[in-house]
Amino acid sequence: MNATLASILLLAVTSTALTGDEIARSKNGALTLSVLPEALVEKEIQGCSCSFTTDQASRGAGRPVLAWEFGAEENVPLQVNGQTRGLKVVSETNPAATEDHPELKTGDPAVFTLAGDQTDVVANCRATFTCADSEHDGCEVTRYQCNITVNANGASVAVPAAGECGC
Repeated sequence: MNATLASILLLAVTSTALTGDEIARSKNGALTLSVLPEALVEKEIQGCSCSFTTDQASRGAGRPVLAWEFGAEENVPLQVNGQTRGLKVVSETNPAATEDHPELKTGDPAVFTLAGDQTDVVANCRATFTCADSEHDGCEVTRYQCNITVNANGASVAVPAAGECGC
């Protein structure tokens, strides 16, 4: 076999090009992250919820990567290697909160941690809009800019995302 043909075959076998709804792949190729299927989001996420969508400048712009309805934090879907994995929200923290000021404010960090099905997810976020800073009495939403890191299959992948929690 000549060197050119061997190179082409090697590229075909080890390609890390993203396909379909994939938005990120680990450096070693062992982990791919995809947007959630639209049918799953439409069926499962109907009311008050948290939703993290791909960054507008990223592949799959504006489509959900991670989402859960309030009260359903025990079965959060995530698409890894073409399969839906179920996660549980382990914690949601506001590192800037104090006893005197427990409410999240614009600019504050927030960290969402999820785990399960041999997968760990950490969404490191910064609040970009909060009801604490709103002049509207009916405010029910907090918006975030995030970096979501997924660890599974001995690999890690990170994607930028926009987040929103509320009704």
